[in-house]
Amino acid sequence: MSLETQAGHRDSVNDSIANDIRGWDAIEEHRTGTVGDRQTAEWLSACLRDAAVGAQTASFDLQRWVLRECSVTADGKRVAGVPLFDGGVT
Repeated sequence: MSLETQAGHRDSVNDSIANDIRGWDAIEEHRTGTVGDRQTAEWLSACLRDAAVGAQTASFDLQRWVLRECSVTADGKRVAGVPLFDGGVT
């Protein structure tokens, strides 16, 4: 493969990766059980189908915590945040 061909292939791969990142990033929230989670699954399945890979999504029930307001207050200072759960309920 010539250097020009290699460079063209590399540019094509880079463009493809950049397009994938933009597609994923266009979905606002990816947290499990959210609308964005479902959109991510549908987007990924479409990408796989476009690549001639058989893909389908499946829905299932799950229980999850829905956060309304999260913050920590210490010495009168309040800081907003989102807890990152690393498994079961603790």
